[in-house]
Amino acid sequence: MKRNGDWVKSLYEAAGRGDFPTFLSALDPQIEWREADGSPYAEAQPFKGPDAVGSVHGNVPAPT
Repeated sequence: MKRNGDWVKSLYEAAGRGDFPTFLSALDPQIEWREADGSPYAEAQPFKGPDAVGSVHGNVPAPT
């Protein structure tokens, strides 16, 4: 069984390699995600639910 810290780390790693389905599957269905002020997505917030979060982060290019 993974410790909480290992589980969270694995989610950040998944997001970092562009595996957003894994990252999004761990989010609470009632999540309200907010982007930082100045983000190009900030005007449309809050993003409610994993699908809404995915609509933002699915458009963010993976690091190269």
